[in-house]
Formats: sequence, structure tokens, C-alpha cells
Amino acid sequence: MHTILGEDNAARRAPGETFSRSVRGHRDDYFFAGMSLVVFATVLMGFAHTYFLAGVFHAPLPSAIVHIHGALFSAWILLLPTQVALVSVGRVSWHKRLGIFGAVLACLMVVFGVLVTIDSTRRRFAPPGLDSATFLANDLMEMLVFALLVGWGLRVRRDGDAHKRLIVLATVALLSAAVSRWHFYFPAILRFPFLVGLIVDAFLVSLALFDLFTRPRIHRATLWGSLMVLLIFPVAFKFLGHAPFWQRFTEWVQR
Repeated sequence: MHTILGEDNAARRAPGETFSRSVRGHRDDYFFAGMSLVVFATVLMGFAHTYFLAGVFHAPLPSAIVHIHGALFSAWILLLPTQVALVSVGRVSWHKRLGIFGAVLACLMVVFGVLVTIDSTRRRFAPPGLDSATFLANDLMEMLVFALLVGWGLRVRRDGDAHKRLIVLATVALLSAAVSRWHFYFPAILRFPFLVGLIVDAFLVSLALFDLFTRPRIHRATLWGSLMVLLIFPVAFKFLGHAPFWQRFTEWVQR
């Protein structure tokens, strides 16, 4: 019955409607495949010096927690283009099965992301240009936004347009760690940490522009998801990082 009704509805559509949806689908496939590959390249370049080319599990990392953290986040970055490719070639059932693994992986990433942030703060580690309090605020904010966006994306997984945008935005929320390590190639980023935020924001602008060129308006998932990512920098750098209570909390963590 559903098949018959579906065919009947398809027959009643305007001739250009099916074509336009097909064109939009191909555009989405190309764009999100490209976006996932750029994300992959961003992470690869950021961590090549200290992690990937250093032997991954043989890399001289400070603790076992950091090794697990690196493996989990690397798996997520590999999962993103894989999931995009599966949808593009019509393997939606495989995409859904692998999505269960992705949901579990995201939960583990949040747990170990927080643990690594606490561990790094205790070791008084901070990226160039950041103090410990700001580093702690920024990383915890990133994990919070990542968790919220992934949770939202899983909730609306039946809405493909919203789902893929939210998962991509959740991944973009984590990119500052990779971009901040570009100072091995571009020393200017070492001197101006705010450039890291601008580079991450370029992903958000790209997604918004794609929406404007391919649909009547920016998708609501793009709009609200991007706003959440944009709030990470001002909240961490302008509010939490310099707040007296957060300074005391950071000192408590370090003790």
C-alpha cells in the first residue's frame, strides 16, 4: 500500500520537482564529501607532527589517557567521510548500522575529552598564547557543544538534511585543537590565537553559503548549530577564562 501510494504521489509531482530534488541531492553529496575531506585534511595537518607521523600509538604522548583520546578522535574523523560516502552510494542501511557505532564513539569521545582536558590542566599544559584557565574553559566548552550537537543530530536522524549538518558542525566544534597546531607550518597562528577561531569559522561560513545557494534560506540546523559553535570562543576567552571563580576552579584542578 505504501509503495503504491508513493508511486501515485510521485506521479502527481510537478515535472521539475523530482529533478530539482535529484540535483539538490547530488549537490549535497559533493559538498558534504568535500567538507568531510577538508576536515580530515585539517586534522591530519594539525596532528601530523606530534601524532600521525610520530607513529600514532608509538607517539611520545604524556599518558595512556591521551593515547586513547587520540585513537577515539581519529576514529571519528575517519568515520565522517565514510558515512558521507555510504549515503552517496546508496548504502543507507550500512550508514545506519555504522551510526550505532558512531553514537557510542561520540559518548566515549566526550568522556575521554573531558579526562584529557583535566589531565592537561593538572600538568599545566596550555597551547601557545593561552593560559591554563582559558584552555580549560575552551576545551570543556568544545566538548559540551560537541555533545549537544551530536545528541541533536541523533534525535533528528530521520531528517537527513538536519542530521548531516549537525554532525558536521559537531566535528567543526572540535577543530581548534588541530588548527592551533598549524604553528608548525604557519608561525603567525602561534602569535595570534584568535586566528584559530577565524579558520574554524570559515567552515561555518562555507556551510551557510552552501545553504543560501542551494535552498531558499539557511537551514535551521546550520543557523542554530553554527551559533553554538560561535559561542565557544567568546564564552571561553571573554567570560569564563577571566572569571575569578573559574580561576579558582582551575587552581583547584591543578592541585
